[in-house]
Amino acid sequence: MIDARTIVWLSVGVVAVTLANLCVEFGAPAAKRLPRARLADVSFSPTKITVERAGVQNVELELKGRWRLISPYPASSDEHRVLRLVDALSFSVPDDTITEAELLRLGRERADFGLDSPRLRIKLENPSSGAAPVTIAFGESTPAADGVYALSDTSDTICV
Repeated sequence: MIDARTIVWLSVGVVAVTLANLCVEFGAPAAKRLPRARLADVSFSPTKITVERAGVQNVELELKGRWRLISPYPASSDEHRVLRLVDALSFSVPDDTITEAELLRLGRERADFGLDSPRLRIKLENPSSGAAPVTIAFGESTPAADGVYALSDTSDTICV
């Protein structure tokens, strides 16, 4: 036969755990989340993409019903990959950021991250929207080689 004391202590334990869970769930103030920065603030649907690399001819893509390669030669393009690129540039949340003010405080400058003469620039634009084009510059790799420094012309925040 089960001892009555055992049942009472098990019941007390269950009630204590339930109360502790309720206190943690509802009693503690909610942690404030800091807003996360995005790589670029693209407020329009791009219809033209220009990729610039030093020493290489620019690559231009344009949306005319479907995404098509315009330069260096006219051709069809893989629309799914172009849309993935646009989404990655528009909605990426960086792993880390550093602002211009933090750079000054640390005695560093954009050249330290390869952003004075970036290896790659991607320009997103939609001439019919009237919105200013957005250019994202990609500099050097991080010291651990697990990311790349990037800077949008619409922000003063360097992203990784």
